[in-house]
Amino acid sequence: MPSVKAREGESVDSLMRRFRRYCDKSGRAASARRRAQGFQTRSETRRRAKQMAVKRLHKKISREIKQLLNGREHHKGGVGGSGGLGTFIDKDKG
Repeated sequence: MPSVKAREGESVDSLMRRFRRYCDKSGRAASARRRAQGFQTRSETRRRAKQMAVKRLHKKISREIKQLLNGREHHKGGVGGSGGLGTFIDKDKG
């Protein structure tokens, strides 16, 4: 907590002004206001952006996997040849 000592013969008003100036220079009040309003520091913003990028990538990969599996499931055992993963495995053998 910032503190200011009163000078000899100093009025309360000038002491308060000095205290306020000292607090403004230290930046504690501004950072407290930012935290209270929900602002993020630059490092927090970067961390959050990285988290969201990873989340988007995971969603994209899971969508692609679902799409691939659904495509193979759709053709499985139908007329005109069999589908599914077994088809790919058999091709490698022969």
